Amino acid sequence: MEKKKLYLIGGISILIIILISIIGYFIYKNNNTVWITDHEYLYDKAIEYLNKKDTAESYDKNKEGFKIFFDYEPFGIEIKGKQKIAYMWILEEEYYMENNEIESGEGASMPYKFIFENNEVVKYEIPSDGSEYGPSIERIFPKSIEKTVMGFRIDGTKLRADVEKYYSELKTSSSETNANSIRSYSSKDGHNGVIMDAVVVKVNEKNMLVIKKDNTSTLISVGFLEEGNIGYKQGQEIEIYFNGDILESYPEQLGRVDKIEIVKDKSDVEIPDSILRYCYSSKDNVSIQISELTNSGIYLKITDTNELKYNYSHNYKIEKEVKNPNYTGESGYKIGEDTEYSTSGYVAPAPEYIWEEINKISSFSCEDTEEIKKNTSKVLIDRKFDWSKLYGRLDARKI
Repeated sequence: MEKKKLYLIGGISILIIILISIIGYFIYKNNNTVWITDHEYLYDKAIEYLNKKDTAESYDKNKEGFKIFFDYEPFGIEIKGKQKIAYMWILEEEYYMENNEIESGEGASMPYKFIFENNEVVKYEIPSDGSEYGPSIERIFPKSIEKTVMGFRIDGTKLRADVEKYYSELKTSSSETNANSIRSYSSKDGHNGVIMDAVVVKVNEKNMLVIKKDNTSTLISVGFLEEGNIGYKQGQEIEIYFNGDILESYPEQLGRVDKIEIVKDKSDVEIPDSILRYCYSSKDNVSIQISELTNSGIYLKITDTNELKYNYSHNYKIEKEVKNPNYTGESGYKIGEDTEYSTSGYVAPAPEYIWEEINKISSFSCEDTEEIKKNTSKVLIDRKFDWSKLYGRLDARKI
């Protein structure tokens, strides 16, 4: 009997120890987060980091008026050793202008975990897709805010207001700039029009491309009048008399043109290099031939017949195709719900294979691996690189 009591007491003791351990674990998980309240600026740094990254990767980044707008909800910042970790929900949406209308691009609304070292972002985490969304929330976020994150829905009202304000001011600024470039006039037949001061960039067979004298970033196509090309050439300063209508295309196109006068044979206004390259360079006039390809390097022969040739960099990187560790085989899904003022974000399915850069074996720069850099003729450019100094000799694979 004494032995049975002893076993019973021992069993109860073990059970109590197990219960205490379980309770202790949850208390530890709930209370081990050391929150700090004097580093709120890290939220803004997280947004800056994301803005820079997503802008660089956006398909629409070169469109007129492109901008990514953000709104966020802060959940807290904790400190772990030398790291600070910011938890937040971020709503981001891309916008740009097309035909004087505001158009939306990609967008997302989801929770983030940003990890900082020396107050700079070193990495971030977002939840996994599909059925793994809930478990990944539990893994990424502290227990004390886990339920808040799971049930959170951000209101897009503030972001939409920011969008309307930004593009309203952008249109106003554009209108004021255009007003500075033009003056009004009355023609002999009684209709009113405007005079635009412009500089000739390129003369074609039936039209010419010009820029405004005081807004050199805008390219405009102007058709010749009945007398045709009366001696227009690049760099001339001209006055264009037209009815004031401007078609919002690229290049922009003017409405009915009444008269074009050459004011100065050589304008003091410098034509931007980006405008010149748009007018005088085309990728269609460039071809690249791989003259030699080995496991240690590549020899390229570039034929560029452009009147204004491209500048060719020595920067490159070598990537290999690998299995995506985040691939689940599941389709994409929406995050959050559509509201009257906002559209929920969408997480695209992870691709099965991705490209990643091959590990480097040295601190050599790409320029250090360039063996030949010369122009063998007016149109032929040679480039040869020995990448074994940077990546080593490669195995046979798709690159």
